[in-house]
Amino acid sequence: MESKNSKQKQKIWAKATHFGGSWKFIILYAIIFTFWVVFNMISLTYLQINPYLFILINLGLSGIATLQAPFILMNQNRIEEIGRLRKENDNLINRKPEIQIKSLEQKMDLLLEAQNKTLFEAQEKQVTLLKEINLKLDTLKHKGF
Repeated sequence: MESKNSKQKQKIWAKATHFGGSWKFIILYAIIFTFWVVFNMISLTYLQINPYLFILINLGLSGIATLQAPFILMNQNRIEEIGRLRKENDNLINRKPEIQIKSLEQKMDLLLEAQNKTLFEAQEKQVTLLKEINLKLDTLKHKGF
């Protein structure tokens, strides 16, 4: 249950970070900021509603920066975690063919050993037959053929 809730929070943070770092946010914020400055400049001259408009807007900008920073950091941590998991998965995927290749190499070695053993046995038989033929030829030479 907690991991599902955590994943939902991560998705919300990712969406908020995505919006907070988009051109849509920058343009919207620039429009609101410009409207705020123009409205307060007009109100400062004509209505005198807010004599400290730049202090208040500075507070607003600081508040937005304060709220955006944790979202950005949390999203970066989430992206790093996804990258780490992908790297581990790639490692596991790359290990599987390596293991299969080693297994095939071992099988080839066993086959080569069996083939070499058979060849050596055949060679021993041939050497034995050649010795027998040489003995028969030597006896035939002594008998005068």
